[in-house]
Amino acid sequence: GLSFIDLAVDFDRREVSVQPMMNIVLGFNRGLIPNKAVIKEGNADFNFLINQINRKISLFEKICIGAGDEVIYARFFPAPEEK
Repeated sequence: GLSFIDLAVDFDRREVSVQPMMNIVLGFNRGLIPNKAVIKEGNADFNFLINQINRKISLFEKICIGAGDEVIYARFFPAPEEK
């Protein structure tokens, strides 16, 4: 799965920067991009995304990073249907 680590808050610019990580079994985790990605205050999922920082239980399925390393969206794996 994918996750965010290493949160840095920029209060003046009203944004946070994070390192998107690809979490691989046996600790072979690696960053998705060489620099940190930015989550801007105007992002519709801003609060949700920053609340997922350093979570190892909740992993993302997809992370969309646009121009300027800005996080556009991140989605979780769909919940399994209950029987």
